[in-house]
Amino acid sequence: MRKTRGAAVIGALVLLLACGCCAAFIIRSDLFSGVWQKLLAGGLTAAVFVFGFMLSSGASKRSEGLIWLAALCAVAVCVRLAFIDRISWDYRTFLSKWMQYFRENNGFRGIAGSVGDYNVTYLYFLALFSYSPLSDLFLIKLLSIAFDFVAAFYAMKIAGAMKSSAAYRSAAFFSVLFLPTVVTNGAYWGQCDSIYAAFALGALYFAIEDRVPTSLAMLGIAVSFKLQTVFIMPFWALLLLTGRLKFRWLPVFPAAYFVTILPAVLLGKPLGEILNVYVDQLETYSDYLNLNAPSVFGFFGSADVDTASTFGIIAAALFCAALLVPAAARRSAMSKKTLCLYALAFCIGVPFLLPHMHERYYFMAEALSIALVWVDFKLLPAALLTQAATFMCYRNYLKGAGYDLRIPSVLMGASLILTVAALYLSKRKGRKKA
Repeated sequence: MRKTRGAAVIGALVLLLACGCCAAFIIRSDLFSGVWQKLLAGGLTAAVFVFGFMLSSGASKRSEGLIWLAALCAVAVCVRLAFIDRISWDYRTFLSKWMQYFRENNGFRGIAGSVGDYNVTYLYFLALFSYSPLSDLFLIKLLSIAFDFVAAFYAMKIAGAMKSSAAYRSAAFFSVLFLPTVVTNGAYWGQCDSIYAAFALGALYFAIEDRVPTSLAMLGIAVSFKLQTVFIMPFWALLLLTGRLKFRWLPVFPAAYFVTILPAVLLGKPLGEILNVYVDQLETYSDYLNLNAPSVFGFFGSADVDTASTFGIIAAALFCAALLVPAAARRSAMSKKTLCLYALAFCIGVPFLLPHMHERYYFMAEALSIALVWVDFKLLPAALLTQAATFMCYRNYLKGAGYDLRIPSVLMGASLILTVAALYLSKRKGRKKA
């Protein structure tokens, strides 16, 4: 009986896999005209089904659950494939030219030259893609789509560290995977924020599970992809100040970072140029107080850039200090939920107060906030406000929606207030239990 049922489940999964591939080919038939494109698209869909099966092994014991999880993964892929041929201004202006550079400079050998304003870890992928006959746009977006799943996986692990329910873990995974901004960021826009966010969320997961050295390694990798990882880094200052992070573990962080850039150094890229890439990024945007972000500077568009920037940096530092100093003074035990709320508060509050921010910089906050909803449903308003604020700004940039930037800024400010309030209540509840 069990063998028969097992065979039926496998047959259903294979049939569902075939349906998923067919749907993908129908939705984007123009992109899958060649043999390699067909193989890659089919392989991607198959990989997603395998991922769903592996996920379900810890999320559901019923065969019906396996099928539903696999089906939702297939839908997530198909939704993204529907946007995969959309060419953004960023791709046309930057990414396509970087790909052309690598194709003209023998792939990885081109790493030694000066190209783009991204760190070398992302450029490794572009160099690798330059050897492929497939569409540059297709490959770049597939990379981001793959990390959408990784980010959702670690969001699920974070929720699962506090909720044993398989249904809640699965809900956290798919809530992140289907977030409008998560779908838009990679599949529609061609951005790569899911990559650093995936490693940062992984770092947070290992931190709350008391695997701090592994957490620091993941954090180092996250920083090697994007400077925006710094928004969540005060969380590790919290761990250090409260004794959860030992000083002897700190070298793991820079070691992980330097391991990621070592191949570029061996390929001939000057170390100084690699280390200065983020400094150059900061200088590029220093003339703009706000770059379409829902932040406090949505209210002060005409303010003097230098003066307002200084106040913003000071405000962000004071915000972090206001959260860190009381925690360091008490050094009391904290629940995993409280720790995650600290991380979420930093992910929202730091970019909300800093100048020169883009709307994409809330990617970690969006994913973490919706994952934590499945830990405590009272966090839903903050998650919805965060998503609404950022998606309005996405539409402003990508579609020229024309929303007054003060509206999403108010929404994000409200989300920050609710998050800090939830953090305070969680800490107070923990003290009462103690």
